[in-house]
Formats: sequence, C-alpha cells, structure tokens
Amino acid sequence: MSGPQARLQGRICPACGGTGLTEKERHTHEADSNGNLIPQVNRFLSACTLCGGSKVVYG
Repeated sequence: MSGPQARLQGRICPACGGTGLTEKERHTHEADSNGNLIPQVNRFLSACTLCGGSKVVYG
C-alpha cells in the first residue's frame, strides 16, 4: 500500500509496545522532622504519551 492509504494504516505503538501504558516518574522533595529536604521518586502508570492509550500510532 502506498500514498494516503498507507498513512492511515495503524501500527503498534513503539513507546508502549501496544499496552497503552507507560511508567512515569514524579520527582519531589519532602521535609523530614528536622526540616531537611529528602528527594522522593514516585513511579506510576498512565496512558502512553505517544499514542494516548490507544495502543496504535498512525503515519
């Protein structure tokens, strides 16, 4: 297939591998009882940034 039809053909998202989810990290700091800042890393899953959770990309 070539031309406009080829661009409409979906393919598995390379960023999430077709799961629709990617692991993200949020970096913050929390104060301990002495007021010292302790770095924190929170990991969580959310919709893939590239495909928006649809599991496929076009183009």
